[in-house]
Amino acid sequence: MKLGKGDAPMIPESSPLQRFLKEVVERNYNEVGVRNCEIKDYVANMMAEFCEAESLYKIKSADGRPLHDVGEMLLESDPIYGPASSFDRERQVRKHIGDYTLFFTGMFPESLNGYRMRKARLEGIVDFVKAGKESYYIVSKFEHFEYAKVAPLFRRMSQEFEQLVFDRLLGGRRVDGLEAIFTQEVEPFPFDLPISPLLDEAFNVFGPTRMMWGSDFPPVSGREGYHNALQFTVERFGEKTDADRAAIFGGTALKVFPVHS
Repeated sequence: MKLGKGDAPMIPESSPLQRFLKEVVERNYNEVGVRNCEIKDYVANMMAEFCEAESLYKIKSADGRPLHDVGEMLLESDPIYGPASSFDRERQVRKHIGDYTLFFTGMFPESLNGYRMRKARLEGIVDFVKAGKESYYIVSKFEHFEYAKVAPLFRRMSQEFEQLVFDRLLGGRRVDGLEAIFTQEVEPFPFDLPISPLLDEAFNVFGPTRMMWGSDFPPVSGREGYHNALQFTVERFGEKTDADRAAIFGGTALKVFPVHS
């Protein structure tokens, strides 16, 4: 897929990370009837890029501050009354808003009603799905010159945004709306063997410094229990080095969410 100016992928298609994400996206999208190859390639590439924090927060304010808040990003994208210096800048920011909202609503929906909403943020009054759909639609209206070939892709992603959110990647399920995206049910502990090789595949592709353990607490308490969930994962990585396990079970999380004493 040929992308427009400023849309070029940062992660080579030959990288193990890119190949892994393409396989995961294609498998899950195929299961729910998303057949468009351009959309699958685009989402896989976006996921690979967003493994780097600087890509996830690449939109910066006029004073160079990375923007984490969708409300602030929307203000930043305004070329008439806001700080956007050109319509190209508007497209750049709007494309990122579409990607950013798709990423968070699809991968981390719990973050929208938890930590992020407890902060004083403009996005507290922003509908993420609406902002994503609208942003991809605006990007699609840049349909001339170097943007002509990708405009239909963004138009389709705007139209199908809800499906791409609710049905994408790791098997989320839609039940009566955004607030009811739940993980798939699992068998009671102890789990039947053999266990899916996804943990080992993720380790081989991402490495320990890009992995962190976490649970879906409180639901886990009504299934196998928090202790069993943690112990199972610790045992799965039992043959890794002390440094690798230290990163997965705390070190990486402390880098992403610094705790100051």
